[in-house]
Amino acid sequence: MEAGIACSLTGEEFAGAKPDEICSAFLDVLPSSGRDDIARVELEAVSTTEARARVTDGSGNVLVEMDHAIMVREMSLDSWRVFAKSVARQLGR
Repeated sequence: MEAGIACSLTGEEFAGAKPDEICSAFLDVLPSSGRDDIARVELEAVSTTEARARVTDGSGNVLVEMDHAIMVREMSLDSWRVFAKSVARQLGR
């Protein structure tokens, strides 16, 4: 995991994977955004098919906030990885 970036997950019962695996999926790809001001990633499994991410800087300012929904299946580690890549792309814009 990326040192210095905190990660938390709520709604673990809907997540479809372990919190540390999900956080690793995000922390592994966020550096590709080119941002060096990321301090915290707050993840939420809203349901078995919906997730939410909020990325903030050290002052608590929101850098990006995104929702992710899948229709055909439930959230899994692969779904979280796809979501993480989308968040990183958005941060890089």
